[in-house]
Amino acid sequence: MDEVHGAYISLDLSHSFDLPSPNEDIAWSLDLSAGLSLGTSKYNKGYFGPSESGLVDARAGISLPVTIFEKWSIAPSVAYIGLMDNDLRDAVSYDKDNVLYGITISLSF
Repeated sequence: MDEVHGAYISLDLSHSFDLPSPNEDIAWSLDLSAGLSLGTSKYNKGYFGPSESGLVDARAGISLPVTIFEKWSIAPSVAYIGLMDNDLRDAVSYDKDNVLYGITISLSF
């Protein structure tokens, strides 16, 4: 963390849509999210190589959280993240676009 003195600025939006419950013990929703991130010249130079500030990545995601008996929750999700700037894309040797899958299980007490 001491090596890169730049900034990564993220703007994210999300919205949750309640879905009709099949019964009184189950609640679920459809959650959508999207975001864009900017990197300062020092951040981009430290992480990618090119020393110009600009867009770093874009993200989009969808999740379907299901709550059972107001205590248990399970939320499968899928998200896309991709590098935006062509100079950054050219500078890295790893995948520039990725799809991530996940599942979150939680218990509230």
